[in-house]
Formats: sequence, C-alpha cells, structure tokens
Amino acid sequence: MRKMRTSLRVLVPGALAILLASCSGEPSESDIANALQKAMNAEREQLEALGAGLMGKSAPNPMSGMLDIRISDVEKIGCQESGKNSYSCDVRYKVSGGLAGSDGRSMSAPVRMISASEGWVVSGN
Repeated sequence: MRKMRTSLRVLVPGALAILLASCSGEPSESDIANALQKAMNAEREQLEALGAGLMGKSAPNPMSGMLDIRISDVEKIGCQESGKNSYSCDVRYKVSGGLAGSDGRSMSAPVRMISASEGWVVSGN
C-alpha cells in the first residue's frame, strides 16, 4: 500500500505536468502544418471557382496544375503570443507542386495562428 502511494505521488504530478504542457496555448508543429494546408486548399478552391465562373464549368481550367500545391516539412521555430487566442509563429516549410515545381521550394515566414472553434487557423492579417 505504501509503495502504491509513493507511485501515485510520482505519477499524478507527472501526468498533470503533461496535461498542462499540452494546454500551453501555442500551436504545435502539426497544428501549424494542418492549418497551412487547409488555408492553401481553401485558396485553391476559391481560384478554381473563379476560373469556372470565368470560363464555364465544362471548360478545362488551364490553371489547375498550378493550383495543386502541397505543404510539407513544417518546422516551428518559435511562437510569440500576439493577442487573445493568437500567436505569431516563425515557421520553415517546403512548398511543392504548382509553380513551386515537383522538387519544391523551402520557405521561412511568420505565420499568424488563431485558435478558433474548429481548431487552429491561419490568419491573413
């Protein structure tokens, strides 16, 4: 029984520390990667809809190959709080497909992330 109490004294604070760390507030690398890809997909959908509106839905979209852009190899360098539920994060990532080509292009950029009801999203501001 004594050994169990000692184990609980060690395990409970450790579990709490892990839970608190996961609620630290700032987005993780995977949060940023998912938000960047969602933002890129939303942009592509808007451009495809614009092309379909201009050229007609049955006409092939000449920009379709340029719009197939993928985000990979996301590395979060660091984040700074920038308001309620938002962070400005310095990020390195690789863009491939579309105008970036099949080999891709490495980029570094600040990305503003906002915690929304649907999860982390990239802000245009």
